[in-house]
Amino acid sequence: MLCLLIINNFKEDIDNKIKSELNNCTSMNMVNIYKEIYSRLIKPIYITLLISISLLLILKSKSDPTFKTQKIKTYSLGFLSIIFIESSSKFISNNLIQNSFLSVLPLVLILMIYFYFLITMKVKKI
Repeated sequence: MLCLLIINNFKEDIDNKIKSELNNCTSMNMVNIYKEIYSRLIKPIYITLLISISLLLILKSKSDPTFKTQKIKTYSLGFLSIIFIESSSKFISNNLIQNSFLSVLPLVLILMIYFYFLITMKVKKI
């Protein structure tokens, strides 16, 4: 975070000793800095998404004839989500709008699964 502040000239009062210790703190290295922040702050949110996807299995009874197809769909969705999570860091760039979209995407997907649960379980809002 200190590197981002230095590059964006928000912290001008930092002495030269600290600047010299930050070897990779250049404006040419911004994409790598954004990728690192993304992998440390946003990627852990995807764990909640994977848990929500696995909970889709509780919506059908094991004795239901369509349970096997539900299981295959859930597995496929989880597998594709893992592939997307691992490849999403390649989409990080200097574009703030694109980075914001990738940061908000896991929250939107989690809310979509949550509302799907509410609709499927027919739970009324209290």
